[in-house]
Amino acid sequence: MKPTLQFAGSILSLLLLLCVGCSTQYVATMQSDGMHKRYPDSTFYSGGDTLGVSYSFNNHDGSIRIRLENYSDQSLMIDLEKSAVVINGETRGYLNGTSFVQGRITGDAITWANGNNRDRSRYTTMSGDFSASIQNERDRLFIPAQSFLEGTYINLADDVRNLFKENFTGNKGQIFLFDQFYPTYTMQYGLNNSPLKIRSHISYEVLNKENQLMASASNVQTFYASELMQIRQASKNRLHSLLDTRADMSGTSVASKSGAVFGTIGILGGLVGLAVLLKDVPVDQN
Repeated sequence: MKPTLQFAGSILSLLLLLCVGCSTQYVATMQSDGMHKRYPDSTFYSGGDTLGVSYSFNNHDGSIRIRLENYSDQSLMIDLEKSAVVINGETRGYLNGTSFVQGRITGDAITWANGNNRDRSRYTTMSGDFSASIQNERDRLFIPAQSFLEGTYINLADDVRNLFKENFTGNKGQIFLFDQFYPTYTMQYGLNNSPLKIRSHISYEVLNKENQLMASASNVQTFYASELMQIRQASKNRLHSLLDTRADMSGTSVASKSGAVFGTIGILGGLVGLAVLLKDVPVDQN
């Protein structure tokens, strides 16, 4: 009985592993025309006497993480209403008018009642989850002197995914991800022929001690995809592990339709086979 159970378990484990690998990862490696990459995570950085800006493209959901550092002795005001990102000629605002808020709220209530000989008390707790969208008419980010802030903005997941739908062939190769090789198809590009070009405009104001406007300026940075890579037979976790080490990469995962179908059929078949193997196994009554 024991060898039979071990064999059946091994079959199901193998089928599950095959199903997990039924996805394709799409990765765009970004370059900058003017910023340099910081070691060791390849974050893009540019800074002056007043403002330092860092861009990271490797958030798991495809969004861009931006760090703004105020090096000056005056406060800065970032105006997202006057800031935008241009992606392949299409302007997208940093501010979409809503911010998503999610969290948990808790509270305590205590009721006291007077008795003839003693006080009686009753203690009650209340808790619940909430989520909401808050409408913002204006989004201005205040950065005091010698401080910084970070934010997550424009999502590139769909943009990266669409790059592989338009006549993408790529050169066949392999990539080693932590423990094994995976088949890839890659293409390299320069600034002029890149299929993904990004220009970021961030407007900011320099304030005096009374927080009145002293000067206004903008920080403009240009990025482009220098390499597109399609990774096959790798799981989404492998993609995330790769992104965690490379801030210059933006990636997204797409489950293979045929692979998911065959994986589901395989698991169902394995469950049927397991049921057949176990139908005559005696049950221990103790």
